Amino acid sequence: MTDVTEPRRMSRYETIADYPADAGAIVLTIGNFDGVHRGHHALLDRARRLAAPDAARVVAMTFEPHPISILRPEAAPPRLTTAEYKLALLERAGADDVIVLASRPELFAISAHEFFERYIATLRPLAIVEGPTFRFGHNRDGTIERLRELAASHNIRAEIVDEVVCPELPSRPVINSSTIRRALQEGRVEHANIKLGRPHRIAGVVGHGAARGREIGFPTANVEN
Repeated sequence: MTDVTEPRRMSRYETIADYPADAGAIVLTIGNFDGVHRGHHALLDRARRLAAPDAARVVAMTFEPHPISILRPEAAPPRLTTAEYKLALLERAGADDVIVLASRPELFAISAHEFFERYIATLRPLAIVEGPTFRFGHNRDGTIERLRELAASHNIRAEIVDEVVCPELPSRPVINSSTIRRALQEGRVEHANIKLGRPHRIAGVVGHGAARGREIGFPTANVEN
């Protein structure tokens, strides 16, 4: 049982070099983590279980902004969470530390092998925890099989967590950020909330509107992106 008298404080780092060499044992998980939904919670739960026997820290590595907004800006999806809210949710989900890498073209131009060496092996994790759709390196060439090979060569455990399905909804859909965005775009907010594991929160600047609230009898807010 977690000791609630000593709340954990998650530390944030901007580069691999910033992460302290004397941090001790770690278990790593990498992803965009947009929405920090139930699928992401499954990764962090597994990471915490793997970390526990060695009192290791759980480290989440993420990217800001979303890589697609750099590689294909015209196809960038709407965010489910702001950058700061994502970090708060990662802390609540069990991350001890987070490394926020700046999304730059050169970061996504390196090979899968080079990405592994620079951003995973350098941290010397006991284990890396990912889902079955995880990809890394240029053109997403790094597959789960490649991850396992590279991890084994460094004596790092590669733990692959099955996709999480949503038994509360018809056909038990897989939980991922894309299907949550689609549910919100189609007005199925309750479905999105179930997959998120919490109510969806909208963030933005409230601007002036056409004062429709006066006509319909209750206040409204005009949220700008």
